[in-house]
Amino acid sequence: MKYFAYALLAVVSLGTCHAQQYGQHDTTGSEGVILSDLQVKDYSQQALQGDSAAASKLGQFFLMARGDRSHAEYWYLIAAENGSAGAQRSYATMILQDDKNNKSRAIFWLKRASGNGDALATAELERLQR
Repeated sequence: MKYFAYALLAVVSLGTCHAQQYGQHDTTGSEGVILSDLQVKDYSQQALQGDSAAASKLGQFFLMARGDRSHAEYWYLIAAENGSAGAQRSYATMILQDDKNNKSRAIFWLKRASGNGDALATAELERLQR
């Protein structure tokens, strides 16, 4: 449950800037989570060209709006590879949720996120290495 809370926090925080780009505003607390087919296409192109924010947005969309964990992990990995500290942490969290025995891979991504200034990743890394 704790890992899900971290992932949820990362997902919600990543959505705000892209919601503003497309003029999406709501008062439900899920601002920017829902994407149209056109937005998915646009973000996909941007993400595959190196835009980590677009890839993170897609990860958020597939996880929160569609409940499609497989696609969410794919896009969070793309965002993590493109340097997004939040996505690196989110991807590490998803790895731990999927396979507790894959701790070394999660630690790899948490170290990257921590090195990129993500305080939550630093805290989680310290907890895992105890």
